[in-house]
This record gives sequence, C-alpha cells and structure tokens, in this order.
Amino acid sequence: MHGIIFLALEEFIEEIFPEVNWEELEMSAGCVEAFSPDRFFDDALFDAMLDALCKLENASRDDLLEQFGEFLVPGLMEMASAMGVIKPEWRSMDVLENVKAIIHGSIRQQFPDFVPPDIRTLRLKHSEVAIAYISARRLCPLVRGVVRGLASHFVERLKIWEPPVADVSGRLCRINVFIDDPTLTRFVDVPREFELVRSRGEDIRFFNTVQGVPFEGVGRVVEFSEQELTVQAGRDLLSVMRREGKTHMSVGHMNVGMSANVHRVDNSRGMALLNGIRLADGAVGMRQEMRVEPALPVRAHFQIEGRKFQGVLVNISSSGASLEIPPDSKLGQEDLFLDLVMGCLLPLRNPPKSNKRGAQDQYFIADGNLLSVERRKKGWNIRVVFAHVEPHALQLVARFIEERREDVEPYLNSAI
Repeated sequence: MHGIIFLALEEFIEEIFPEVNWEELEMSAGCVEAFSPDRFFDDALFDAMLDALCKLENASRDDLLEQFGEFLVPGLMEMASAMGVIKPEWRSMDVLENVKAIIHGSIRQQFPDFVPPDIRTLRLKHSEVAIAYISARRLCPLVRGVVRGLASHFVERLKIWEPPVADVSGRLCRINVFIDDPTLTRFVDVPREFELVRSRGEDIRFFNTVQGVPFEGVGRVVEFSEQELTVQAGRDLLSVMRREGKTHMSVGHMNVGMSANVHRVDNSRGMALLNGIRLADGAVGMRQEMRVEPALPVRAHFQIEGRKFQGVLVNISSSGASLEIPPDSKLGQEDLFLDLVMGCLLPLRNPPKSNKRGAQDQYFIADGNLLSVERRKKGWNIRVVFAHVEPHALQLVARFIEERREDVEPYLNSAI
C-alpha cells in the first residue's frame, strides 16, 4: 500500500481521534519504520494498524474504514485538481465515472511502478454510476466512505445501492451510486450525450409503434441545445414520428433508453425537432435496441481475458445480447465490466454477402463489455453490451431481425 495512505491515516487519527497516540498505535501494530510518501508498505501493516485502532476505540473495522474514506476525499480532490486530472465542471458522478483514470493520472505520474486498484466503473445514466471493486483487502466500506465524502464535497445527496453478489471470498465490492434527487431520475444531459454521439459519427436509433407493430429507424444529430434536439431522418420515420407525436431513442454509449416529444417535423428538409427528452420506462425505452429472440436454440461463444465460454443466445440486437451459460462455468460477478469478444452463427434464410466474390457468412462477432451476471436455476444469465460491431455483423443482425419479423407477420396479420 502506498505511503500516502499511511500518512493520511495518521492525519485522520490526529483529527478524529485526538486521544489516540500515533506512536503507541504504531508500536502495537508492530511498525518499526517511518512512513514516507515515496514508498510502498505491506498491506498487512495497514490492517494491523486498523485492528489496533478498532480495539482502542471499541469500533468496528467497517465503520472506521467508512470514516477514513470520507476523510480522504478533500485531500484527493485537491491533489487531483492541482495535477489537472479532473475537470472544473465535473460533479460527483463524473468523478466516480473516471475514478480509475484519476488514480492513474494523480499517482502514476509520480510513481510509474504503482499498480492501481482493480476498480471498474460504468456510467449507467446521468445520475447513476455502477462500481465493481476487486480487492483481497476487503475495503468496500472505504468506497462507501469516499462516496459520502464526494456528497459532502459537491453538496449533493447521494445514495448507495449494493446489488447482491455471489462472491463468497469477500473480494468483490459491488455498489451503484445515484443522486437522490427526483428531478434527476429521468434527466438527460442533452449537450453531453448528443455531443458524444455527434463526435463519434454515430446514429440515433428511433422506436415507434404503428398500430401496435414496432417501427424502427435511424437518424443523425443536426444540432442541440440544453432542452432541444434537431435530428435528420428518413421520410417514413418522420411521418411515423409526427403521427405519434413522440418517439423512443437509444444511443450506443447509454445503457438505458430515452423518450422525447416530437415538437415539429419538416419533411422538406428531412428534419424533426424534439424536446422533453428524458429517460424512459418500459421494454422499449429501457433497451438500446429492440432485442429479438431466436425461434430455435442458437449456440454462442465468448472470450474474456483468454478464458473461453459458451452458452445459448437468449436475445440479440445491434447493441447487445443476453446469453444463458452452464452452471459450472467459471464466470462470476468479479468479471463485471470486463471486455469480451462474442460470436454466434445466426440462423438466416438469406444471409447478406460478405465480400466481392459473393460469399455468404452468417457468423456474427463483436467486441463488448460484460454488463451483468445473474445466477439462475439452470445456470448463469449474462448481458453483453457491444462496444464495436463491424458493418457486416450489423447487416447480419438487421437481416436476422427482418426475418424474425417475417416469421411473426402471419400472426400479426391474423390478429389485426
């Protein structure tokens, strides 16, 4: 553990527990050398000092760690700001989203040999960040304390939800942090989200219903303000949007969908002005894309850090997939948010051509991220969010969805 942590622990004890003698605490913990900010020390020494403090104060380890985490925040924020690794306009969610980069930037600049903690974060929406922290030190209370410290620093009401985990070793700390403000529950930071879409040259996916039948299309960002978004889209999509007066949207980097009011449609220019943009509920709104289930079992394969797994495809879209994998698979929640590569042979009646010679390739493959791992009766259920999908793979998914719709058209027609 870095010497800075021990020096911070000394400051913490002097300020919070002035009755405790630091030198005596060091002796009771078996410490025989002075701490310095340019060295690393054994993790066991930190645990010994913490245990000694617990005995002196008749306090629990978790409570002291949480207090210590909260105490650390002002100093960490000051150091990170001075080193330019956080932006002046950032708030608590931005800091949590970029915490690993902040640690890298503020400590590894001075100490190249520093091995950062295995902490992974995923921005679920404007007001929520998911955190997975893997550590044999069992420092989850410290993370909770840091969250409390950020809440005080930014004068924000933050809440923590800890999803149940199946890790019996205690190494995994899994928490979701969200801003406890009803006005932000459905808030969408329009400039932030759609500037990212525009800078990447990505499409927005739109979802509407025509007489109860899903209707999808794509559009491009033209311009935006704090409250409004102008998009360019095809004539058919614009006509549906105008008739419905609303639409659902998804973008590649967000794990939840959005809804919006269609304020005005200009067919001559191929544009629509949207407002009232907010996070959406429901099966459509909470998914980036319409996910389609195979009619028959489809075998799928994926690889994480050199480890290979296989399972059955539950559903798939151009932005993600869900799989069921066997109960004996050595996969768990410690693998959350890790990069992976997934592939499967999609059952297509008429697959698109994959090269100039006219060859047909039905094998779908994409890079992604492991979003969730849940234990089920028959095994594990995992959700994958795709990060990069090649054009041919996108064609395969589009054709698969099209053919699945053709499969259900007779039912839809008879129902109508």
